[in-house]
Amino acid sequence: MGRTRYEATEIETRKLLTMHGGFHHRASTLRLYTRRNEGGQGLMSVRATVQDKTTKIQENVRKMAPKGELLSEYLRQQKPDDAEEEEEEPSWRDKPPHGMYHRQIEVADSKKSYQWLEKAGLKDSTEALITAAQEQALSTRSIEAGIYHTRQDPRCRLCKDTPETVQHIIAGCKMQAGTAYMERHNQVAGMVYRNICTEYGLEVPRSEWKTPPKVV
Repeated sequence: MGRTRYEATEIETRKLLTMHGGFHHRASTLRLYTRRNEGGQGLMSVRATVQDKTTKIQENVRKMAPKGELLSEYLRQQKPDDAEEEEEEPSWRDKPPHGMYHRQIEVADSKKSYQWLEKAGLKDSTEALITAAQEQALSTRSIEAGIYHTRQDPRCRLCKDTPETVQHIIAGCKMQAGTAYMERHNQVAGMVYRNICTEYGLEVPRSEWKTPPKVV
């Protein structure tokens, strides 16, 4: 299978993923094929699959060659150039703006930062939305003004004060400080509370959304 057929198959695969919400059309294709423990979505590419199977077949042939004249002759006539050389792929982390999030968290524990990709068990659509947000692939006003050039004003549609980036929407908009951000904070604190209750044998709230008492 030639490279053109590899690429055509992978393009069709990404189209299907996009149609069903498993991949954002502006997200990084490099990250899509990166292992989950390295911050990617872990999809095995057609090319990598073929290369892996080819390598295993060649290893098996070398192992069995001493037992058969035909395999020995095959190895003797095989040229080094017959095997497709594996090229080093560029990393999504080096791509602006896709790698901006990773570069910002370099001071943190990268392995733990990407642990959710392996253990969270999210829906494909939810995972695709989160990774697209991390890669600056969502159409915020800042992206529309600075990259797509489809608008002139990059300011936030709520506070109308700061450029509307993903980071600003998630944690920097003063209009959401007392509502969405507070609700998110309380949900995280509620999980900490439940874990403490479990650790020390206290009564654990039945519902994850139940507001804990002020003093326990």
